[in-house]
Amino acid sequence: MKCVKCQKIIMEKYKGNSFCSKECYSIYLKEWRAKNNNYHREWKSKNPNYMREWWINHQGYLREWYLENDFFKKYEEKAKVQHLACKFIKIPNGHKCEVCNVELATQRHHEDYSKPFEVILCCKKCHGLLDEARHKKEQLKIEVAQ
Repeated sequence: MKCVKCQKIIMEKYKGNSFCSKECYSIYLKEWRAKNNNYHREWKSKNPNYMREWWINHQGYLREWYLENDFFKKYEEKAKVQHLACKFIKIPNGHKCEVCNVELATQRHHEDYSKPFEVILCCKKCHGLLDEARHKKEQLKIEVAQ
């Protein structure tokens, strides 16, 4: 099989399509959007109630999923902690990221939401990496528990 964009021979599909990498996929998307600039705008004007109808049809399922996964409880706790951190923990001007010590710190990362004032001041890139690492730890805990 060959990549749609660069014609390299590929072993696996990226995003379910025939692309060899994220770069080829993003180039393809940019070109597609340039060609089909008004496609979404026209579709929305032809289907104005699509999202409303979708929500009505899936509302019960979504409510069940949110309740089963304690989504509201988790989100409420997270939102309260983030609000406290934003209000009381200011990022000083020129403060470097505590993880990489290269970029300027622009975000606050909580390792544990039960401790709202224990934050790591970090850049956006490192914040994403820290969140990813925490998510992997949670996945491991769930797998071990099962």
